[in-house]
Amino acid sequence: MSLSRSQIIQLPFIFTGIIFLIKLFFIQVFNTEYRIAAEKNMVQVIDEYPYRGIIYDRNNQILVHNNPIYDLIVIPSTIKNLDTLSFCKAFNISESDFIIALNKAKRYSPIRPSVLIKNINHIELASIQDNLADYIGFYIKARMVRKYPTKMLANTLGYLGEINSTQLLVDTLNYYKPGDLVGISGLE
Repeated sequence: MSLSRSQIIQLPFIFTGIIFLIKLFFIQVFNTEYRIAAEKNMVQVIDEYPYRGIIYDRNNQILVHNNPIYDLIVIPSTIKNLDTLSFCKAFNISESDFIIALNKAKRYSPIRPSVLIKNINHIELASIQDNLADYIGFYIKARMVRKYPTKMLANTLGYLGEINSTQLLVDTLNYYKPGDLVGISGLE
């Protein structure tokens, strides 16, 4: 069986095409380098909570003001080389609580931010801030909570609370999401 001249010329092109297809298959299926680069290239949405107004009485005394508080946020897919024991010691959390919170975050979404530790005050934040650089995939998110310096006018001022499932269903604009704070009663 002899090959014609046109077939001889086509062989190198076919051979080169097959090599490219095999290389492309290995890059897309087996090579994780490009998958990791694509994950790093994702857009990360960071919610900024608005400051609520300060409420004064008629004598210009503060009745309600904002108080900064912090949450430790985790993105499970970005965690690298985590030493669980040292993390728990640095952030003053039990290992079982850490594992439960991390598994909950992974079930919610491996690529979306989840709250790992809530309500860290500024004193606790100062003690853990230096350790945070050692743990990839974790960061601090600031938010404001309401502070009521006086113990009067509770019925009038009202209070904030986490949005419930009924209120989420009524929200047709999808403005709120689980965990957001809304005014429950009174001026709030």
